Amino acid sequence: MAGVTFLLLPLNQTDFNRLDFIATDSDIKQYYDDVTEKINRGPALSYGVDTGRVDGGIQPAFLREIDQFVNWLGEQQDIESVASIAEIVKTVGRVANQNDSAFFQIPDTPESVGNYLNAYRLVETEDLSLSGFINSDNSLIAVFVNATPMSNQQLIDLDGRITDKFKEDFPQLELLHGSGILLFARMDELVTIELLQGYSISLLLITLSLIVGLRSIYFGILSVLPNLLPATIVFGLWALFVGQLDPFVMMLFSISIGLVVDDTVHILSHYLEGRRIGANKEDSISHAIRVAGPALTITTAVLALGTTILIGANTLYFQQAAKLLVPIVVLALVLDLLYLPTILKRFDNRFKSNRIVTS
Repeated sequence: MAGVTFLLLPLNQTDFNRLDFIATDSDIKQYYDDVTEKINRGPALSYGVDTGRVDGGIQPAFLREIDQFVNWLGEQQDIESVASIAEIVKTVGRVANQNDSAFFQIPDTPESVGNYLNAYRLVETEDLSLSGFINSDNSLIAVFVNATPMSNQQLIDLDGRITDKFKEDFPQLELLHGSGILLFARMDELVTIELLQGYSISLLLITLSLIVGLRSIYFGILSVLPNLLPATIVFGLWALFVGQLDPFVMMLFSISIGLVVDDTVHILSHYLEGRRIGANKEDSISHAIRVAGPALTITTAVLALGTTILIGANTLYFQQAAKLLVPIVVLALVLDLLYLPTILKRFDNRFKSNRIVTS
């Protein structure tokens, strides 16, 4: 079981949907669900292109290249719509010429482009102000991309494709990223990875602490197995049925080792107490379970029952806390009471056993 779940761990991906954090019974969650379902609209990305010179953004040759870039964006399956200054210029040209589709194109002179933009300013609305598409000296333009519903990693991958395509089409220019949601997506990815690294460091530090506390390098290293297995098994199954690791889940992953090590410390310390005074393996194990078992069972029951109530929460991440922590702490107790004694019987060859006879 442990071996199979260990092999499943790589199936977990550091990916998730940020909207899952919103409580299911809130109005804003209903709004996003309706937008996603009925309009097929997900995160919005905004980019800037700085031409580096005054009126560089209204040069016909540049606008035609931007128009081709925008057309490529619109052809991507994970992009719902795109908006840019090129689209505005072409639309105004068509409207100004009795909606003749032949004029739905970039004009040949910067003066014509400027006249089209001035005409647009006369009818612009607050929501679609021209200042949102081009700056005052016409040197920098904006491109807005509405993506389809997607997860964090898909958003990062989409931005990577857009950036690569822009570098290919405009090697002399730099694409400016202005999307807060993309910034948070990268932050969440980084935090998730660092939490996974932190888990490894925590396991190492806890093992070193056990070596010092138990006064034995051998038993400190031996304690790694029962400390690792609960999280390994649960997150292996998590990979099979869910497969997404967000920062909140990784935080629970790190917290879990602090919870499960408590059981191991109590069992091992009482076991070594018996072994150091000459008791054999069986007597030491029986003593450790008899002394520490009831307290550990009560502690586990309190943690499990107290966390189980979160399953009824409206927020997904609180539900995940219950679905992950409860099986981890329960499994930790079962392994420490059943599996750890087996390990000790098999690998404890550090003490000479003498049956203690009491009068």
